Amino acid sequence: MRRALAPSLVLLFVPCVLAGSALAQTVPLPPERVRVVDAGAEPVITTITQVTTSPTQYRPVELRVAVESGAALLYYPFSPVADGYGDPTGITVDATVTAPSGAVFTVPAFWYVPYRREAVGATGEAWGVADHGAWTVRFLPRETGLYHVRVAVTDQGGTATSPEFQVVVSGSGGRGLVRVNAADPRFLTYENGDDFLPIGEGRQWTPDIKRLTLSYDEAFASDAANGVNLTRIWDQNDGYNLSIEGSDAVWEPRWSQFTQALGIELAQPYRGRRAARFASPTSAVTEGYYQRVAVLPNTSYTLTALVRTEAVSGTGAVISLGASSHLSPGPARSTARTGTGDWAPVSVTMTTGASERSLGVFVGGVAARGTAWFDAVTLVAAGSTVNVLSDPDFERHFPRADRGNDPEDPAVNRSVPKGTWINQWAAAKLDAILDAAATHGIAVQLCMHGDVYWTWDATIWGDNYATANGYKVSWLDERHVGYWKRNLRYRIARWGASPSLLAWELWNEHGNIPVSGTEPDVVVFQFYQQVVPFIAATDPFDHLITTSQGSQAYSPLFWTSLPFGLANYHDYITTALQRHPASWTNDATMFVYQNANDLVQRWPAGAARMPFIWGEIGTLTVWDVADPVATQGVGGANTRHAFVWAGAFSPVFAGPIDWYSVPKAASTRALRAFFEGERYSRSGWTTFATSDVGGSGITVSDARLRVLALRSADQGRLLAWLEHRDATWARIARDGISPTPFTGTFTGPSLVSGVYRIEWWDTRAGTVLSTSQVNHPGGAMTVSLAAPLSSDVAVKIEKL
Repeated sequence: MRRALAPSLVLLFVPCVLAGSALAQTVPLPPERVRVVDAGAEPVITTITQVTTSPTQYRPVELRVAVESGAALLYYPFSPVADGYGDPTGITVDATVTAPSGAVFTVPAFWYVPYRREAVGATGEAWGVADHGAWTVRFLPRETGLYHVRVAVTDQGGTATSPEFQVVVSGSGGRGLVRVNAADPRFLTYENGDDFLPIGEGRQWTPDIKRLTLSYDEAFASDAANGVNLTRIWDQNDGYNLSIEGSDAVWEPRWSQFTQALGIELAQPYRGRRAARFASPTSAVTEGYYQRVAVLPNTSYTLTALVRTEAVSGTGAVISLGASSHLSPGPARSTARTGTGDWAPVSVTMTTGASERSLGVFVGGVAARGTAWFDAVTLVAAGSTVNVLSDPDFERHFPRADRGNDPEDPAVNRSVPKGTWINQWAAAKLDAILDAAATHGIAVQLCMHGDVYWTWDATIWGDNYATANGYKVSWLDERHVGYWKRNLRYRIARWGASPSLLAWELWNEHGNIPVSGTEPDVVVFQFYQQVVPFIAATDPFDHLITTSQGSQAYSPLFWTSLPFGLANYHDYITTALQRHPASWTNDATMFVYQNANDLVQRWPAGAARMPFIWGEIGTLTVWDVADPVATQGVGGANTRHAFVWAGAFSPVFAGPIDWYSVPKAASTRALRAFFEGERYSRSGWTTFATSDVGGSGITVSDARLRVLALRSADQGRLLAWLEHRDATWARIARDGISPTPFTGTFTGPSLVSGVYRIEWWDTRAGTVLSTSQVNHPGGAMTVSLAAPLSSDVAVKIEKL
């Protein structure tokens, strides 16, 4: 059945009344539970609103779509039968977009709850729900001109299709998405043809957990100023940083074991699966759950909660506003509940000050003994129906810190929510992070980090819930594959239009992945055979797709057997574990270049090359333990400088992304300056190096001289990085040896005849040290060092 948009209708979000509860009408449900029509009724599109003002090319366009639907599962596509991916109570909202050129593409819509962000002094940030949720369409206009948009909604009641909606897009100075260079697939370029030389920095998790997105703003601004344009971000971490699904605990304290008085009620919550619990049977204590939220100044707010008590004495169970921590309730407090009593509402009201833009909320016990439970918490401004709190029912609050609720504890009867559910507050933070990355020109490889095994039914880890319910514990279980597809559909819908998104990285650090054989060896490859084509078919903007393998795990046939856009590699120097030869371990340049050589040499013969991203590197003693000599001080500066410069001149043409974010700003700034204006992805470079790092084509007059070089395809340009072989982290920082300066020459590969300019560059200042000219007759050119070499230097040799 089909039904067209009704322009005169206005969508109203009405709280659901809980059956059998006289209290339910006083407690609005979160936006994800809003039901505006009965299940089975035809869906209706009431309005489409353009949120983006003055749309421009290569900047996301955002539309709000008001939908009336009886769908129960907003994160599941509609399917007539439950097939592991869709559900009969799900809903599919898609936009069909026709570009000015006539190209047509489909953009999946997503359920969106808007948030407001406020800084909390210089030490924190607060987030608060800004409005009711709505279906949202984001698309990236890659052309200028008139776009035509139609939206279709399908649920169990049928399909509704909107009339045509028009969007006018003007010109822009944007560069577009980062793509594989079609002419030379070893390299990346922007859509407008600009070169992309990847210089990375490790931002896989926030620089400051208390100032999560604000610290990303500052880090990206610093990165851009220092020549960095690439990072990885993990967006799925249970109980810390970001967690798009799974646990993203917004009620403090986080990161640490809760005190004895706090926990989560699983058996008898007021609604949903959980309630907060205060329990102090022997001593009177003040402890509670705390959340600081963004609010408006000069506004009256009412905090309401459902509270149940059992033998509570002392001051009692309280909710309060103006709190400063989980141990410090605020001055505006509800009437305290004591004794024993069933669920009943309590509330308190206060007005924010003229400059007050965040407010602390507390629910717990104040100088109390006994047990109290809290659920269905709301904080609503006067004249509004919007609950500004995140996770008002404690449904997403299940990190290991909650005693008795560890999702990995086999002794616990699991009550983790199953299926797809998006933490809207975490998603709003990722919106802000990607916006900041776009502002500062940072390309983000967005990593799901690993299977979010705490949120779905049948996991690869032998989950008790799965086995108890007879589910197949496998990568190939239909619920497993369906979960990934649902999750990816949401990610593509919400973040696929971001100009900062470099690639979807599906997993952090697989082992080796064979492409043939039998279970269990081949199941990971078979899983990717289902998921990668799904991404390619669903993502209208054709982002690069990748995953990653752990240190020394490299499966070339895996990378070339699927439509990946990037190959990822990780590896670490481990000084005590000594996984590599000592010559590699003690020499960061050797480590990078030899590994890069190996990656390229093992690439399947005849297979098209693709760009490499070296997603993680660091200097450890053993796993997860940083080597202080090679990570800090002069040793850390030496290794990071070598990682950056050796990577750019290596056969993978990319410096590794530093896991520990050791300071290296001078090195990255200088590398960016050195390559500024170079046709990095369009010169058809061939790599050459001295034999000590496994290269060829370069000879030297002094064995202490190491040279890594790039020659252009027209043989009229040579770029080289020269390093003193004694200037390694081990000899300088560990052994205390100062390299002895020397002079000498190197002879490089053949160059065409002509007049050449030779520029010597300082690799830390990013400035030209000296310039000369030479009339070259053609063939191999011998170049003399312009000054004695004690560390390293770079040179440009360019035909005029």
